[in-house]
Amino acid sequence: MKKLTITRPDDWHVHLRDGKVLWEVLPDTARRFARGIVMPNLTPPISTVELARAYRERIALAIPDLFNFVPLMTIYLTDKTSISEVRRAKESGFVQAYERNKVVGVLSITSLPLPENCFYIILPMGPEFLARQLYTILREFCSNNLDCILVEYPPRTPGWAAVHDRLTRAGSPACMTHISL
Repeated sequence: MKKLTITRPDDWHVHLRDGKVLWEVLPDTARRFARGIVMPNLTPPISTVELARAYRERIALAIPDLFNFVPLMTIYLTDKTSISEVRRAKESGFVQAYERNKVVGVLSITSLPLPENCFYIILPMGPEFLARQLYTILREFCSNNLDCILVEYPPRTPGWAAVHDRLTRAGSPACMTHISL
């Protein structure tokens, strides 16, 4: 072997922070790494696609001209994260991963891109079946010590009214305080 090429690696967990610290940390990161999975735990955390977009723009301004650094953005899943926000993250083309501090359960009537270790139940069954089985499904989630449950609401049509009623009751403080509606 006559030549060895060492490429700039990726940083799989980088905290760039914000403001003055971002401008101090990023040049050193960009010199050593080609890309970085940017952690979203700022104050407040980067928890929406729009916050991720704005943070990515601030990062782009701080990248020194002589480096080609690509920030791979993440969002922070919380008990307030909606199914539609997860869908927007996937569709954005620039949010590459989800950082989460919680064990998450997902109730969905469609398939969504989520981390593999989420408890995930797709609900293709009709509204009558779901209305009868919803509390059983939610109890199953609770038995897995989930910190939050993301719920994709079904259509707001008369056929789904009973499911909406049960989700509203399940989300009340008297029943389950950790469900996100």
